Amino acid sequence: MLIHLTGKQLMVPAALFIILATIFSILKEPTLIRNLHEHLQNHVDPYLFLILMLFLPIIGAPLSAFLVLVGMKFGISRGLFITALLMLIHMAITYFLVHSFLQNWILKVLEKLNSPVSFESRVTSRSHLFFFMLVPGLPYAIKNFLLAFTGLPLGPYLMINWLAQFGLSVPFVITGTAIIELNPVIIASAALLLPMVFLMQRYVKRKYPTFKAKRSKDKSGL
Repeated sequence: MLIHLTGKQLMVPAALFIILATIFSILKEPTLIRNLHEHLQNHVDPYLFLILMLFLPIIGAPLSAFLVLVGMKFGISRGLFITALLMLIHMAITYFLVHSFLQNWILKVLEKLNSPVSFESRVTSRSHLFFFMLVPGLPYAIKNFLLAFTGLPLGPYLMINWLAQFGLSVPFVITGTAIIELNPVIIASAALLLPMVFLMQRYVKRKYPTFKAKRSKDKSGL
């Protein structure tokens, strides 16, 4: 029996194939990997890297690039610790920005970006919000801002956001380390985790297709 896939359905396996093919093609060039590792260790200041990773993702820079690089430069354990801490800071800063005098300006920017969101009614299901944070499509920074508009207190906002988005970041950090260390166990882990993350996101997107947020009336938000 033939299975017919639409263009959208083919996007995920195609993206996975490209990512995995890129990883393995890089691994075939040990000289390139050694040069990259040497450049990251000797010519990229760790404090400058951390400052860039702290601030740029808040304003929309792709977090995935930093995740791979932090795995390359700091290894798995330190890379995951740095990622976990900086993501928590990103989310806290975003929350306070949304609940400040900048709220209306931020909302206008989000609306101009044509985000598929309705700012009409408060979301009461925290499980729905958690699964929304797993849905692919929206950038990391946009999700942080949208979740802050739902009226959640700071504590639940950080917990829901961090658990979902940090969990999604783990395979990318592992991939960065795998590229540098050429460790077959780490490479196999990254090769298995990336498809699992994409498949999980596709499932969640089908099950939780909508998301509604609310303009906060309380500027303090605390």
